[in-house]
Amino acid sequence: MSLPFRRSAGPAQGAHAALTAAVALRAQRAWEVEAMLSTLSPAVQDALRAWLLAPTDPTRWPPPDTFAERRWPIDAAEADDQTRSTASGLLRKELKAMRQTLDLPPDALSGLTRNGLLTVHGIRLRQLERWLWPFYAAREITRLIA
Repeated sequence: MSLPFRRSAGPAQGAHAALTAAVALRAQRAWEVEAMLSTLSPAVQDALRAWLLAPTDPTRWPPPDTFAERRWPIDAAEADDQTRSTASGLLRKELKAMRQTLDLPPDALSGLTRNGLLTVHGIRLRQLERWLWPFYAAREITRLIA
């Protein structure tokens, strides 16, 4: 008795493989960006979406020297000093960390770790948005990424 089976197509070759990989990476990045921005106000989403989807300029946004696989929401000690410069500094650090997470190759972290980082980036952005108010947060983001 013979059993029906289907051979796998095997790895794609040449230009087709490169194109397929590029499309898959772009789709994954788009999903990750939408996941991070999903809880934010429309003004902040609009300020960030195109910038997060675009390739990173390493001269303007160099990766931090260290990478933490775990991040936490902004704690009370950081939030006690509610000055605009403190919020702006935290926002810049978060934007830098978000770019670093998005720029990591898909196999650099486990899926759960990567999704956890994306979730915490969204939480921290939401905290900063509440701190600054959505309109001012969007304006500050636009100023930082310009």
